[in-house]
Amino acid sequence: MTRSGRDLLRAALTRHVAGGGMLVGEAVGVHGVTEGLSGPGLVRTPLSEGAVIGVAAGLALAGKKVVVELIDPAGLARAADVLAELATLRARTNGAWAAPVVVRAPFAVGTAVPAGLRVAVAATADDLVGLLAHALDGAEPVVILEAPEALAGTGTGAVVAALGVAATVREGTHATVLAVGPGVLAALAAADTLAAEGIDVEVVDLRGLAPLDRAGIGARVTKSGRAVVVGVPDGAAVALDTAFLSLEAPLVSLPATASAAQIAAALRDTVAY
Repeated sequence: MTRSGRDLLRAALTRHVAGGGMLVGEAVGVHGVTEGLSGPGLVRTPLSEGAVIGVAAGLALAGKKVVVELIDPAGLARAADVLAELATLRARTNGAWAAPVVVRAPFAVGTAVPAGLRVAVAATADDLVGLLAHALDGAEPVVILEAPEALAGTGTGAVVAALGVAATVREGTHATVLAVGPGVLAALAAADTLAAEGIDVEVVDLRGLAPLDRAGIGARVTKSGRAVVVGVPDGAAVALDTAFLSLEAPLVSLPATASAAQIAAALRDTVAY
């Protein structure tokens, strides 16, 4: 049965809490996903990203499966010190300690995250659930950036989405477009336009910013011999590194259009500027 991304994600988080997992957040109700959820596994916190992720880290170290919900993607930068500690914890303790916290945040172009942290980007409703499930099964902290189009879209929730594994969402032979988040939908629209002109474009959803699927990128760019990278500078570097000798034209790297986190309409209309 097809459902909206919000409904699929809400159902997944409900199952997570019902199964003994923890949901830690600054506010319940971001995009309507968690509004109304209750229970001992729900921890509401002040508006302090460092404190939120610090609490989550403590719970994870105690053996809990923890999902953090941030209101603002800029909060990742404000909690950079804590996230950097999480990203290197297993390595610094030779595997003795791990805090596999999963941090959910809205997608925004230019979101800064500490090096070493796994960062996934959900562009579709199915990936919202698939990436969350894969992250919760892992032993490393993961940040999942959720595109608004994914929350508004529809899916079945049955798609397996692995971190660091790109997905071909449109087959093509003349050129390959590598993108994440909203850039995937823009690439699909452009591919449809070009198809009317006889140009067959492949669209690949990288599904994240770190790690990138080096083998997948190399294979897809090698197949077409042409590459366009949208909003992922590291993706351009990987494409050049893995498929340079197969390129039949210069690689094109396009910057993504800057975007800001969404603000609730009621709040926006109430505040006087």
